[in-house]
Amino acid sequence: MKNSARQAAVRCVYAVCEAGDSLDDALSVHNTNLSREEKSFCQALSYGGVRWYLAYRKYLDSRLKKPFKPKDRILYAVLVTALYQLDDTRHAQHAIVNEAVALSKSFKRQWAAGLINAILRTYIREFETRPLNHSTQWVRQAYPEWMVQQFNDAWPEQIDVILAASQARPPMTLRVDTTQSSARAYLEVLDKQNIQAVLCQDAPQGITLTQPQSVETLPGFGTGLISVQDESAQLAAEVLDLLPGQQVLDACAAPGGKSLHILEIEPGIAGLSVLDFPDRLPRLRENFKRAQRQATIIEGDLLEAGNWSDGMLYDRILLDAPCTGTGIIRRHPDIKLRRQPENGLQFAKKQLELLRQAWRLLKPGGKLLYTTCSILPAENELCAAAFADITDDAKTLVLPEKLGMQTAHGRQRLPGQHGGDGFFYALFYKDEI
Repeated sequence: MKNSARQAAVRCVYAVCEAGDSLDDALSVHNTNLSREEKSFCQALSYGGVRWYLAYRKYLDSRLKKPFKPKDRILYAVLVTALYQLDDTRHAQHAIVNEAVALSKSFKRQWAAGLINAILRTYIREFETRPLNHSTQWVRQAYPEWMVQQFNDAWPEQIDVILAASQARPPMTLRVDTTQSSARAYLEVLDKQNIQAVLCQDAPQGITLTQPQSVETLPGFGTGLISVQDESAQLAAEVLDLLPGQQVLDACAAPGGKSLHILEIEPGIAGLSVLDFPDRLPRLRENFKRAQRQATIIEGDLLEAGNWSDGMLYDRILLDAPCTGTGIIRRHPDIKLRRQPENGLQFAKKQLELLRQAWRLLKPGGKLLYTTCSILPAENELCAAAFADITDDAKTLVLPEKLGMQTAHGRQRLPGQHGGDGFFYALFYKDEI
């Protein structure tokens, strides 16, 4: 693999872990001039480096006499990507060490060549006797201490399972458009192409690939037959109790996966409105175009419904609220580095405002589904409880057991449960007066 891919990965890890960028943004900037094979390698190395960055940083800080100066912190990214390669790839160890030394020189840090060589060779000797990546303690080192504490406060009995599941590579799960085919039939299509996959346990339209594939190469992707969507997310539209003739609002719709699923489950609804901020809608429009589906796309803010609603009320509302994303860390490992201890409460305050506004747009006799991809109770159960407490005409409905552990006002899935992401669901019915 050309050194340009490794250099791009180092820049991505540095951009995320030292400069605070998102991993998606970093990859879009730094891997644009790479071949498809190089992009794949760069992405794998970047994700691995970010996923284990905090653990490797603690190891490096214990070996360095003093931390690198701010202007030299690119060297942390050089070392972290090399350590990840040593632990997780089959490349020759001596080649990985030599490439890391060469990378330090390419970043004009020739003075660090000997130091990098010594640190990596020491790690190789230690790794031969203790596989650090697989210990519970090593996994805990990969998270900020405050996050481990918040997870432990919320889920003391499941803490080690949560941390391990969130550190694992995520599965690639597909949703089959059952207006075109069935999940079982599509499984047969994949089998004929020697692509191994299994049906999801809980999502009737879901299939999980044994090995991730480039989605563009999968049969039917270009015509909307399949979409990539985690199993936990697939369960949301299913519990909306959609019926023909209803008006439906997806209130925080981008990138549009759940919106498309609504149309697939009940093509007979009278109309679907999808709402989000303008900068979040381009990808949604692309997904709708690929799937050849139509909806009323609204550029706006739910909290400023007076600017766009024109008095419209809805039979069903899906509010997949902005959150910390602590249930999808395995898909977005940069969450561990970009979130702060106070973020859960900050999001919860915003979520309660969104819930109250969405409720005003719901018809009497209608249902509102509140979801997040978080596992923090402040954003989930406590927020749902606060909403129910201050909303006289809201009735909490019982959800299916497959959606996770029962809470007072909803159900919570934890990362890795039945293979899915961490997700919270609460369904409210608006009393008819």
